[in-house]
Amino acid sequence: MNDNPENAGNGGAQSSSKPEKNKQKKNLCKSLYDRARENRTIARDYFRGVIALFFGACGIVLGADWIAGITLDLASFITAEEQKEQEQLEKRLMEERLTLPRRFDFRGVALGRRDDTVFAVGKDGFILAADSGSDLREWESLPSNTGKNFHGIAVSDDGAIVIAVGRRGLIRRSADLGQTWTDPGVLAAQNVNAVALSGDGRIAILVGDDGLVWRSVDWGETWTDLSIVETEEGGPKDVNAVALSGDASRTAVLVGDDGLVWRSVD
Repeated sequence: MNDNPENAGNGGAQSSSKPEKNKQKKNLCKSLYDRARENRTIARDYFRGVIALFFGACGIVLGADWIAGITLDLASFITAEEQKEQEQLEKRLMEERLTLPRRFDFRGVALGRRDDTVFAVGKDGFILAADSGSDLREWESLPSNTGKNFHGIAVSDDGAIVIAVGRRGLIRRSADLGQTWTDPGVLAAQNVNAVALSGDGRIAILVGDDGLVWRSVDWGETWTDLSIVETEEGGPKDVNAVALSGDASRTAVLVGDDGLVWRSVD
């Protein structure tokens, strides 16, 4: 037994300082925990990592029951936050489905040289338009008035004339930057596979199955049948693509099945 009052006094000071330090640590840990709860934008994995380090540093000071209780509280908090974030994500994805072309199967795309609008076509008769200077996440649906599949699309340099072609003679023409679309009345039963326009949009050529070739010289308003009914190998071949020069030469090149290549300079 220590009868020295001085030593007893020192021991009392040491005894009283230890609980005070523990209390300070406990208050610090609780303060950090409260701040973590207030910050509801912390990612789940990062949040749990911070909490793990937090308890590792403070576990010696805090009681086991208190730690268990606060852990359950945090788990409940995180679960509720995850559910809230999931609901917000699903809502955002649902909204994006109305603007993003994720659900579309594209078959053709065209962009004018002097216009900022890009046009795209595909299955089930859709025609979409977007600003080519954007991230192409938001598209405008244009009224094609058909459920047939489109195969290709072409646009004049200034974007004013747009022609889209597709299954079983499907042809749609717009002369107002894609706002309205009409059927020019081309009587073709075959699939139309591709279309090309001159730079000014005055000359247009479309091609398709069984040697289908039609040409317009009045911005797609009227058309002339120039189909290839015979080839050196026999009957007509499917014409799958066409290219038309944008200059005054009006050179056109058509390609198709079994090595078919045709060139026209008039």
